[in-house]
Amino acid sequence: MKEEKAPPFNMQPVEPPSFPDRVFDVRDWGALDDGKTANTDPCRGLPEHPARDVVLERLRFYAVQGVRCQDVDGLTLNDVGGSVEKKPPISYENVQRLNETEVNLRHASSRKRT
Repeated sequence: MKEEKAPPFNMQPVEPPSFPDRVFDVRDWGALDDGKTANTDPCRGLPEHPARDVVLERLRFYAVQGVRCQDVDGLTLNDVGGSVEKKPPISYENVQRLNETEVNLRHASSRKRT
């Protein structure tokens, strides 16, 4: 019969990480119309820890795939515009409490980039 050995150490229970509440002031920002931006994720949380109370104001996006907002609790878009090559221009996944004012993201006409 084989003798059972004790484990080399006792692992303590692992606590999930906690993230402090932080405020990021994102104003007057945009992606360049250079054909290199595949998609833009201006706000993205995690399903178990959504981004909270996000305000995107005076932004211009130029992207191929579109603008994506995911896992957000409290999203305000004010004066957001630009164009994207593929539809939809903007998509929301698991976004709660959405408020849009002056949002003008449009589908750009297809054009060959050089």
